[in-house]
Amino acid sequence: MENAVTKYGVYIEGRFQETDASVDILAPYDGARLATVGYASYTQALAAVEYAEGRFAAIRDTENEAIVQGLSDLYDLLSQALEDVAQTIALEAGKPIVLARAELERGLTVIQDGIAAAKAFGQDQPLDLNRDGYTATTRRFPMGVIYGITPFNFPLNLLLHKLIPAIASKNLIIIKPGVQTPVTALKLAELIEKSSLPTGMCQIFPCENDVAQTILENPRVRCLSFTGSTGVGRYLQSLVPSKKVLLECGGMASMIVDETADVEAAATAAVNGGFAYAGQTCISVQHVYIHESVYEQIKAIILAKTQGLKYGDPLDETVSLSSLISDTA
Repeated sequence: MENAVTKYGVYIEGRFQETDASVDILAPYDGARLATVGYASYTQALAAVEYAEGRFAAIRDTENEAIVQGLSDLYDLLSQALEDVAQTIALEAGKPIVLARAELERGLTVIQDGIAAAKAFGQDQPLDLNRDGYTATTRRFPMGVIYGITPFNFPLNLLLHKLIPAIASKNLIIIKPGVQTPVTALKLAELIEKSSLPTGMCQIFPCENDVAQTILENPRVRCLSFTGSTGVGRYLQSLVPSKKVLLECGGMASMIVDETADVEAAATAAVNGGFAYAGQTCISVQHVYIHESVYEQIKAIILAKTQGLKYGDPLDETVSLSSLISDTA
């Protein structure tokens, strides 16, 4: 008999809601069914946008201390759930557990940075143009409703890169998590629900691409923050030429090794940079240019280290490599 599978609704208007449509989330490593996740409808997506806009005035006028306390609560809750969330990342993303834990630690740092930013948000910042009795300052103001779209490869950390700055600056953000890794995002939503953050600052739900486009093109949405492939990022930007668009897209990372380099350290860096999370990161090393005088030596070390990488179950503490996110990756 198959073990019971957790079912997740969509996190809209500060609560989890049921949906008509849902998908099964499968583990890349062995195909095991990890969870069933709801997909938001057009009606639910529109309600999320309208709700966020309706809450903007209240959130904008919220005292900084309330935001700081809410983020501090989230930090504590995530710290307590660290191993559970790390195992979720490992299973649904096929990321070795050691790297999943590292992602959690980085995520906690992002929240700490957000707490510091929230304390100072809205305060006048002096400029170095003060003279002749005049004082120049700058002050930041919240924009309103933001739409964030995140990828599969860092299902927690890259989501927090959008969520935490938005909350610290008193915006409301709607997030579409990576289609392969929504469970991590929804577990984070559970923690947000338990925190003292003002209700509705964040809404998290998967949806079909046409529903996502409807959200993006809604005039109430002021900004898009997207992390993913360059082609998709440019396409989304073309849909909303008058909106503020923040893109973090794929790279083509290269590494240069000259004749003075520590060959062991260089080879280790090349292997770690190229094979961490099976190369499924935007900063994965894809080219290594090596000075001819040390080429053969470094090549031999790289090949030996690569052959020593262990493939297997992402929950295995000794595994370096696990499955790609999909058969087409």
